[in-house]
Amino acid sequence: MKKLIFIFCISLLLVSCSSKGSPLDYMESVQSTNLSAESGGLEVLNASEQEVIKQRGEPLDRGEIQAKNDQKDREVILEYDNYQYILAEGQVVSYSLKPGQETAKQLKIGDDEARITELYGENYYTRKQDKQSIKGYLDKENKRVIEFIVDQNKVAMVIVSELSWFNK
Repeated sequence: MKKLIFIFCISLLLVSCSSKGSPLDYMESVQSTNLSAESGGLEVLNASEQEVIKQRGEPLDRGEIQAKNDQKDREVILEYDNYQYILAEGQVVSYSLKPGQETAKQLKIGDDEARITELYGENYYTRKQDKQSIKGYLDKENKRVIEFIVDQNKVAMVIVSELSWFNK
């Protein structure tokens, strides 16, 4: 089951990183939301692999995936019991929450979709990606995005990413 969740997260993160329907498409139409407190249990979101291990200890699992645009570039996935981090060019560019973990505003997987707007406000975009409904918030000042994957009116997944990751 653990490997299945790991594979699902990897595939969903790769899909969310595609240029088709990326958060960057909403930069002009959505007002900024402060996401500076969303750091995934790290001191800073763009920490190096060594900094992550220093702060969090050895990961439960470490994997590498081929980046889609560059044959030489690999993305590293570090899996912990409460977060899964993706590193590109040696720095954390994205993380997802695991069940039981909360965002900085105390939203967690399994919460009702309405709670997203209660906690994060009305300045969001919605998009569909491979039959998944996604509600996202942009922080233009801190250059990050939080996306909530919603299934049957419940939060199914939470992903926080640096906007630079979508510039590939």
